[in-house]
Amino acid sequence: MSCQKLDLTFEHIYVDTNTYKVKLVYVPVNQGFYMDDASCENAFRTSLIKLLAGNESLSVNKAIKFANSL
Repeated sequence: MSCQKLDLTFEHIYVDTNTYKVKLVYVPVNQGFYMDDASCENAFRTSLIKLLAGNESLSVNKAIKFANSL
């Protein structure tokens, strides 16, 4: 399994609210969404930072520290 074939759009990331386990969508296609694993990680980090910055309810100290660590 390659990170390049993970659909990392937030509409396709599922969190079980009882266990907080995260489920990702893996798309078995010949061509991936990203050039390599590094660009996949970078895209995911960037998306998380934008999500945290754009949501006032997530603007708590722990979320801000988490975003800064990305």
